[in-house]
Amino acid sequence: MGYNFIYTSNSKMNQHHYILAISILLTTGLLWSMIVFSSVNAVERTSRKIDTEPLSELAPKPANSTKIIDSKALDILMQPTSYQIKKEISTILEANPTTTHTFNSQSNFKTATHYEFVKKWGSKGTGDGQFTVPYSVEDDSEGNVWIDDRGNHSIQKFDKDDNFLLKFGSTGTGYNQFSEVEHMTTEKYDNVYVNDPQWSDTGSGKPSVKKFDTSENFITKFDSLGVGDGQFTDPEHLTIDSEGNIYVSNRASNTITVFKPVV
Repeated sequence: MGYNFIYTSNSKMNQHHYILAISILLTTGLLWSMIVFSSVNAVERTSRKIDTEPLSELAPKPANSTKIIDSKALDILMQPTSYQIKKEISTILEANPTTTHTFNSQSNFKTATHYEFVKKWGSKGTGDGQFTVPYSVEDDSEGNVWIDDRGNHSIQKFDKDDNFLLKFGSTGTGYNQFSEVEHMTTEKYDNVYVNDPQWSDTGSGKPSVKKFDTSENFITKFDSLGVGDGQFTDPEHLTIDSEGNIYVSNRASNTITVFKPVV
């Protein structure tokens, strides 16, 4: 009995197995390459989307989210701008000029043709806030109101909510006294100037203009009875310009006398 050598036969089988194994490996590698390539592409696409879009856009949205966003956007668009509001107020003011004080307390009264009552105060008497012959009314830069009371020979001051602040003066010839006090005025520094004729029985008979500060302190006076320059006979009204010059009307002599400040 003989025996055939089988190495060649086994070599052929090994060769087939080897080729099959190589084919399987190549196929498997190709599949894995495709899977990896697809995964990388997916990651890159997601990354680009995250970079270009807010995260909120990637999150799941309710079915009616678009309608909600649209309605909010519409509400915002429907809100009036500050320009529209100002224009609307301007239109209202033009159509209803009588309501101007509601929007603008600094109303333009240059061309006003109508006035309405606001308030009144005072009564007859000698107490604070009372008068016998209120003769002259002036206001200062802070809106305070000054009133001279001819019958009580005094000056009273009230705040713009027209409240009593101070009172000074009495009958006599002293610096802070008056006799038949006439008109008064104020200037830009809120000093008070008073015409004091001094004609009553308690007066000196020497008319004068007296100056006081805003706290009732006497500052100075000038007086001289007569009809000459710088003299008075019966000083009535007075006013002061922006330079501090004082203009006094003399009722008895029918003249206007002007004085300037001297430092």
